[in-house]
Parts: sequence; C-alpha cells; structure tokens
Amino acid sequence: MSFSSPSSDFVLLASTVTTSSSSVSFDGYFSSTYDNYVVYINGYGCATNTTNPYVRFRRSNADVTTSNYRWASARVMRSSGASEVSAGDNGWDNNFIGLSQDMTNDTVNRHNYIITIFNPLSTDIYPSIIFDGHSTNSGNGDYYRRFGFGRLTTTGALSGITFYQSSGNIAGRFKLYGIKA
Repeated sequence: MSFSSPSSDFVLLASTVTTSSSSVSFDGYFSSTYDNYVVYINGYGCATNTTNPYVRFRRSNADVTTSNYRWASARVMRSSGASEVSAGDNGWDNNFIGLSQDMTNDTVNRHNYIITIFNPLSTDIYPSIIFDGHSTNSGNGDYYRRFGFGRLTTTGALSGITFYQSSGNIAGRFKLYGIKA
C-alpha cells in the first residue's frame, strides 16, 4: 500500500447550519483558485407549507434581483394517486431560479440538493448553475426528483449565491466547495 498527500482539488470553503433563517448566502468565496463550485444542501426545510425554494446570484455582495433569470427543470414524480408522472417547470425573465415546488414544511420530509456553479468569475459569459435534488409536496402525497439548470442573462463576475424560500424561513446544512478544473 502507498499513501499520497491529500488533494486540494476539491476543498470545503464554507459551511452554514441554520434552524430558521430568511436566506443563506455564500459571498466572497469565489476566487481564481477554483474554476467551479458545488453547494451541497442537506436537510433543507421550510417553515411555510406549499412554498418554493429559490436561488439568486450575488454581485458586489448583494443579490441580483433583476428579472434576468431563465431556468428549466424536469421533474420525475411518484404520486400517491397515480403510478408515475413526469413534467417540467421553467421560468423566463424571473427574478430567481426555481429549484422545486409546493414543498412541505413537515420536519420528517427534509429535502436535499446539489448545485454546481460554473466559472462564476467570468465576465464574458452568462453565469449558470445546474441542480439536482428531491422534495415532497405539502400534502405528503407526491415525491419529486427535480433536476435542471438556470442562468442569469447579464454578464459580470459573481461574488456569491443565495438560497431562500418564496415565503417564510429555511433550515438546513449548506456547504460550499471549490473545485479546480
């Protein structure tokens, strides 16, 4: 057996655990050291039933709230009332990127997501993410697996990313990793 030193190609940069916050932001962690970033969200919960999880990019330490976000996602769903259902969701010129829909605030049905942020310091391409996750609806009768992408249709380096709910507070463990290309 041989051992080598640990790689610094995939590094934890920041971690936040919250039981009740209006939003969670990572700001100031993007640098030329890493080309891409991944956020893992474990145990995401919402305080308000039938609300939706959203993402916004940040520039100069502030959320970009203009209606320049475009996103699309596919949903694979198992419903208590039907065998299999698949559908999609999307937004054009919204002021957010939608990760899922109609979430339950039931504490035993927490949600999990993986979000990849590509080259956020680029100033000549639109910033974008891809995401993958699962959630449960407010009636606890539908289980979703949602995957998709989102983009901000203005150029400029990003300083961070924010996660929040369409209404009410959120909870969960959020971890930001830097990845060398």
